[in-house]
Amino acid sequence: MVLVRQFMWIHLFMIILNIFCSKLVQSQDNTLLQWEFRFTPVRACETGLSTCNQASLSKGSVLLFDGGIGLTWKFQLTPFNASWSLVKTSNTPPADGRDCFAMSSVEDGKVLLFGGKNGGKIYADCWIFEQSVNDWVHVNIKTKAPNFPKARYNHAMASLGEGKVFLFGGTSEDETDLNDCWLFDV
Repeated sequence: MVLVRQFMWIHLFMIILNIFCSKLVQSQDNTLLQWEFRFTPVRACETGLSTCNQASLSKGSVLLFDGGIGLTWKFQLTPFNASWSLVKTSNTPPADGRDCFAMSSVEDGKVLLFGGKNGGKIYADCWIFEQSVNDWVHVNIKTKAPNFPKARYNHAMASLGEGKVFLFGGTSEDETDLNDCWLFDV
């Protein structure tokens, strides 16, 4: 009898939990929304979360760069598997403790990295990861301010599609909060 009563309470608790959780994950148009846990690579971001950033690489994959130690990781999601792999690159953005940088997809198979800092050094460099060669390429832009964003960190970037990336704000070398907008066009 005690076992049946415990089972009834557990069953009732599961029903209530299911109702409560289903309310949390349903949107207004009744589309079910959910998060699913995926393991991270053992050595990824071992220098701390502020040194890592990520961006979509192509359909079903995400690129992660750890600026603290210069490692590049790729997360690949297929219908039957999800896995992390270390990308062996011969050319890497200066890592030596780089943090607070931003990354964004540029187009399918390409990710743009801009800025960041390492202690007192603030970066204004551009790098593109190209999946076709599995490597980083330094983008040498031959314009000068005011036609180029100032060195910055803690900024935001977003892909606008068709090879365009939007960059907003951040903090400059003299610790000024920036509120400028830039458009990068590949």
